Amino acid sequence: MLGASAVTFIATFLVAPRFKEAFKEPVDWREMHSVLAAKGVKTVTAAEAYAKAKKGAVILDVRLADSYARRAATPSVNVPLYQPIADWDFASIIRRAGFAFFGIFGTELNENFIAEVAAKVPKNKEVIVMCETGGTIDNKPGTQFGFQSRSLKALYYLQQAGYGKVLHMKGGLGDWQRGGLPLTDGSNDATPQQRQRTATTQGSRGAGATSNGTISGTGRGTGSARVAAKEMELVSSTTSSSRSRK
Repeated sequence: MLGASAVTFIATFLVAPRFKEAFKEPVDWREMHSVLAAKGVKTVTAAEAYAKAKKGAVILDVRLADSYARRAATPSVNVPLYQPIADWDFASIIRRAGFAFFGIFGTELNENFIAEVAAKVPKNKEVIVMCETGGTIDNKPGTQFGFQSRSLKALYYLQQAGYGKVLHMKGGLGDWQRGGLPLTDGSNDATPQQRQRTATTQGSRGAGATSNGTISGTGRGTGSARVAAKEMELVSSTTSSSRSRK
């Protein structure tokens, strides 16, 4: 009995607060939503984004670098808003465990995001931000704060950094692909390390593929892979997301 009480005490007063803190971000999505809604978000379709890119606008893909290396809109540049968790301190371990609980690859905010964007995109350029699914600030039944996404969060940070010509691409890469717009493997904008990781991953997938398109030993086909990718895209802050739905 004493052992169970001790575990409960540790979980309640030591682990739980650290767990919440590990998922906390500098700016909560609800605050971002309020600012974006007040300023207004200019949204374009994938086709409109492509037309603007041909006239000089920059399509900024903020997905994970490895996701971009596998498939990307053309033309576009990649600066990830999130990156794989790098550290192994207590907070990072808790964050890893939280993502693992949901079966999702663990990520953390890229603190150098604005600096990396500045190295690729001048502030006087028109920037169109895209991610996997797009998201929206519009409230829908059952939501009070729209539907958060990496592209909307990136748009917020870019506005705060002084980028005045920032647009949001509706529907993300999914709409781009469904529209039959140009796609590449993204390797032209990927680092050698990213290309190597992608080649290794694709090679292992090919070796383990079965005749029905599933991965050997997992039973997961391409449809499940797309769902998993969307889950990884949308769950950037589990705690914030759950609060937004209340």
